[in-house]
Order: sequence, then C-alpha cells, then structure tokens
Amino acid sequence: MFAPRADALGSRGRIAGAPGLASVFELVLHLEDQFGQLGRNLLVVLAELVAAGKVREIGCSNLTADQLVEARAAAGENPSFVSIQNQYSLLAREPESDGVLAACAERGVAFLPFYPLANGLLTGKVRPGAAPEEGTRLAKMPAERSAHWLSEAMRERVNALVALADEVELGIEVGLGGAAIVAV
Repeated sequence: MFAPRADALGSRGRIAGAPGLASVFELVLHLEDQFGQLGRNLLVVLAELVAAGKVREIGCSNLTADQLVEARAAAGENPSFVSIQNQYSLLAREPESDGVLAACAERGVAFLPFYPLANGLLTGKVRPGAAPEEGTRLAKMPAERSAHWLSEAMRERVNALVALADEVELGIEVGLGGAAIVAV
C-alpha cells in the first residue's frame, strides 16, 4: 500500500542522508492521469518538503488542464506545481487542444515536453515498420509500448510529415514554439 506521507518523508530522509546533496532542485510527481485526494494529500507533504528546504520546487507529469487547475486551487497558499511534463511533439499535439498549454500560460507553469522527438521518429533515426537500432530507447522498450511507435498508423503519419517537409524543402525539425514550453 502506498502511504504518501511515509513515502515522501522517507525520501526526505534519503535526500538528507545523500552525500553532498543538500536539496533537490525540482521534485516531479508522476501521477499517471490521476490527481484527486491522493494528489491533494501529496501536495501537503510536498509543501512540508519545500518548507524544510529539502525540495526547492515541485512539478507534475501527465495531468490534464482541469487537474492542473485543481492542484493549484488545492495548494492554496502552499507551493504548487511550477512545471508539468506531458507528451508533446509534431506527432502528439494534444496539449495545444486539450487546454494544458493554455492552463500553463495562465498560471505561469512551465511546460516540459516528453518524447519531443517521438522516440527518434522525428529525427529519421527510426522509421515505423523497421526494427529499431540495437541499444536505442525504442529497442529497449517492452513490446507493448514500442508497438505504438512502430505501428502502421504511425508509419503513415511520419511518412506524411516527411512528404510535407520534402514538398516545402525542409528537414523534419521540431518547431515547438510558445512561451510556456521551456525545454525540448
């Protein structure tokens, strides 16, 4: 059973006992599409870690726009998430339409995309339908996860993007602009 306070406070003890490590700059909470009471409880514990100086900032991953708004409200006067890490690339642009980027901009929350190069599909290093190069992240993924990236549907999307780039004489580049996006 997961006990947020005990787990986080145990982490605080490990942070305090790590040689040469006085604090963590940003602790990112990966909630996998859930927030609710668990998230509200964790915000209280994370506020304690920030107050103790063991964590400077807190971030989250995989929250929706509504969950990000809920987290900010639940934090009240306590620290709230300064960043969110969700999937975003030329092949996965949901944050533009699902309200996450807008929620970030409205609240001053930094957006950190994960899989910005779609596991090599946007670099030309990997092509859907072809076996990934030995030793790559995609080759090391469990088959049930890599199947998405290597699927026929993904191959069609990448090929369409490559054709468009060729048509306008551009290489595939990641063009993820916007003030809320701080890293690629």
